[in-house]
Amino acid sequence: MENKLLTIAIPTYNRSNYLKKSLDSICSQLNERVIIVVQDNCSNNYNFYDFIDPYVHKYGIIAIQNKNNIGADANIAKLFENCTTKWLWVLGDDDYLKENIVNEIIEILEKNSETIFVKFNSQKSVKVCGIYKFAEYMKPLYTFSNCYFISEGIHNMDLTRSSVYYNYKFLSSKISQILRVVFHIIENPKSCCYFCEFSVLKTHGTNIQWQHSDLIVPNLYTLDVLRPYKKIFKDNVLRTISYLTMIYIKESNYTFYDKIYFFTLLVKKYGIINMMRYNLKLFLTLILR
Repeated sequence: MENKLLTIAIPTYNRSNYLKKSLDSICSQLNERVIIVVQDNCSNNYNFYDFIDPYVHKYGIIAIQNKNNIGADANIAKLFENCTTKWLWVLGDDDYLKENIVNEIIEILEKNSETIFVKFNSQKSVKVCGIYKFAEYMKPLYTFSNCYFISEGIHNMDLTRSSVYYNYKFLSSKISQILRVVFHIIENPKSCCYFCEFSVLKTHGTNIQWQHSDLIVPNLYTLDVLRPYKKIFKDNVLRTISYLTMIYIKESNYTFYDKIYFFTLLVKKYGIINMMRYNLKLFLTLILR
């Protein structure tokens, strides 16, 4: 594997129909710089090894199946832990690549070998260095949440392997893969990220098996995780998290009293002054409705 630069890793569970389409969109673009790892989370509605065997023999795919279902986030974390190449790209099993895109991605990665994270499909192409530049780039609402899509980000494992710890520490946040990037930059102030307008997916997964209300508690937890850095993140990262949490609370099927409970926690964690200053319109909408 000396010549391998990029691992395309696909976590999957009980979705052989989606996985087949995803693999077919990738395998036709394979070259000597890329390996594919498929990690199945103990699927029980089909025989994973019978399904994946033709791809293993024809394309050299590395197939792994967990002995037990360890949860989606832990399954992704294991891909980070076991990556053997410089770069890691985690793709959803229902995400399909654009044609002839892999070679273009390889060129981008080779030109940005000193960056710890390359985020595609961004608002603009820019390289940011250090946590303050990172926070400044995150100021527009939704910029930080756009980084949640794992299939649009590629991680430099050679430079950040020591930060795999954060993939496990922040599993309950549901966004441990991007919190890992944030904390790596905090601890290594010279670290760079590259945000690129370049789009890599032909089709983004639409078979969502969760509800936005499922993210309320993880978002509240994330506010606690980033509390020590509130001065840096209050008008960018934390603003986006708080804004989304308000929307999720508003749109949830929780009872009125549960909504009040979560909303009170949100205000306490983000701060009433920050709420009024950065998310005033939505805040007043919820207060006065």
